[in-house]
Amino acid sequence: MGIGLFRKKTTAELVLTNGRVHTMNPDHPLAEAVACAAGKIVSVGTMQDVEAMITENTTILDLEGRDVTPGRIALHSNPIPSVFKEQYLQLTEKTTGKEILRSLIDFIGRHPKEERYLAYGYDTSLVTEEEISFMRQTINAESPEIPVILVASDGLHMILNAPAAAAAAAEAEVLGMPAVTPALVTSVLLSADIATLLENLSIHMFQQAQKGITSEFVRPSFTHFENIYRELLVDAYQAHLLRQRYFGSLLVNAPIPERLVLHHMAQKHTACAELNGLIQFRTLVIRYSSIEGSSHFMSEAYVRQLCTLAADKGYHIRIAASDHFAAVTALQLLSELKTSYKRSAFSVEHDETLTEEERASILTAEIYEYAAKTPSGPDLMPEAQLEEDTVRAAERLGLAAECGSIEPGKWADMAVFEDDPTASATISPTTRMTIVNGQIVYDSQNDSPEKWNRKIRKTVFQGE
Repeated sequence: MGIGLFRKKTTAELVLTNGRVHTMNPDHPLAEAVACAAGKIVSVGTMQDVEAMITENTTILDLEGRDVTPGRIALHSNPIPSVFKEQYLQLTEKTTGKEILRSLIDFIGRHPKEERYLAYGYDTSLVTEEEISFMRQTINAESPEIPVILVASDGLHMILNAPAAAAAAAEAEVLGMPAVTPALVTSVLLSADIATLLENLSIHMFQQAQKGITSEFVRPSFTHFENIYRELLVDAYQAHLLRQRYFGSLLVNAPIPERLVLHHMAQKHTACAELNGLIQFRTLVIRYSSIEGSSHFMSEAYVRQLCTLAADKGYHIRIAASDHFAAVTALQLLSELKTSYKRSAFSVEHDETLTEEERASILTAEIYEYAAKTPSGPDLMPEAQLEEDTVRAAERLGLAAECGSIEPGKWADMAVFEDDPTASATISPTTRMTIVNGQIVYDSQNDSPEKWNRKIRKTVFQGE
């Protein structure tokens, strides 16, 4: 007996039949047919269960025995560095002042005709005032006419050479601003090569679709990059070229006033409100250290207050804890919040070893934990890995009611494989087709990266 959401008079836009459907629903684990309409699954069962929904306008896919799963969800996706490659110099929080200069000089030498040079990601605690002065002198000599901007990992601290400082000061004077702010520097000096970014985005989406990935939680980065990335996705959405659902987040790694954080969260969440669930913004990411003087240091009281306010607004929270006390504090705090805010999803990233006593005393509710050094998690049997990538990932995004399994009422996000995805722990199954919102976004028989690039460029710049 199949499961249907609507009465039989409901018509299907897409029907998958003659397949082996892994529903991830323990009550009905396998099916042979799925019917979809208006971006949702409307029936799951046998061909007889869905055939009354078929009309002359229904697309019918005979799967010829192929396997179908819910679309895979990437919880730790990090596309921004690859999409913005060669647009900036990527630093790390372990890069010293001397290493920054060596890398920057090399980057300028490899890009001699740029309108500006940007480096992002250094740790302010590793660069002294004396080093900043020396760095500024060096980049003035290396680039006397072209602006150079170094942005710390917190997105707030910056080092500018003379041309960059002059351009920002001139704009501040025009606007009547009493001082140069990071936001002003960003708006005045940081342009982007949109055509290249679109091409890189197209490549990224294609690679994800090839893996059967239908949703990705994008790890937070520099606000400037994230804003542009989201605009690119909106362009792709409006041109019907979006290949995955996008779940964005706001990064807090310094004690910014709580009201300002919530204001930014509300702005970004509202901006995504009318995008058919394909682009969402509901997660606050906090990088937290309890060691005073270290990078990302915040007081326990601040973290507690911020998380409580964010949970009260219905946001999801992820805390990346960099030391033992921070990990214990984060797990205890989010465990407490979970008992009151059950619809929000909470997770903690850490590499600390907790004793059984610590766990017993702090974890009163289920909190998702994952390791910073191994974000893909330990090796799992293929059935368990499929569960992690679908139903469990949906729970950790706070989206269990919308996705993660093939059931009536959930998003029509699915992946079709040539082989059984639960058969081998060492060989990845070959994706035949990826479906998002009831639309085929990848077909291995017809799609290629080159074809996608041509289509996204033509549609975005010339119109369909």
